[in-house]
Amino acid sequence: MVELHEPPNLDELSEDEQVREVYAWAGLALYYAQVVEHGLVNLVFFARLTDPTLPEEFKSADEFFEAQFRRVMGQTVRAVRKHVDVDDSLDSRLAEALRLRNFIAHEFFRERIELFMYQEGRRLMLAELGQTVRHLKDLDEELETLVVALGAPYGVSAARIAEMMNHMPASARPAT
Repeated sequence: MVELHEPPNLDELSEDEQVREVYAWAGLALYYAQVVEHGLVNLVFFARLTDPTLPEEFKSADEFFEAQFRRVMGQTVRAVRKHVDVDDSLDSRLAEALRLRNFIAHEFFRERIELFMYQEGRRLMLAELGQTVRHLKDLDEELETLVVALGAPYGVSAARIAEMMNHMPASARPAT
């Protein structure tokens, strides 16, 4: 998992470094949005494992995941609501995560272009991005807890997930 830091003190950075920090934190926010999306797909998968229609719809787990990752996040959130008992608090956080993801991906820089032009504006942008990252990271941790609960009968545990995450760098390779 990516270690989370606080946005930097802009007083210590040049204008170019400040701009790069804003871009980096926007990238980190998009990263966590994708992590949340993956967690949502995992949640739907484990929620549907006892669903007798699952094997009729998909020939394999790989086919299921490929189909789910072609969906937009809003469709995945709706699938979670359909297949998982979601309380009002979680439902609210899912809606907020979807709103944040869409805002960062489609509107953030366009809506904040004036702020980008001066240091205090960049500071405001970084504060907003930091809040977004924290929200998405917290939601990801909650989703992982739910995945572990649903996946426990199938051997999924927090320790197993951590073990898999530790082995990922060894198998990672650039996309071709």
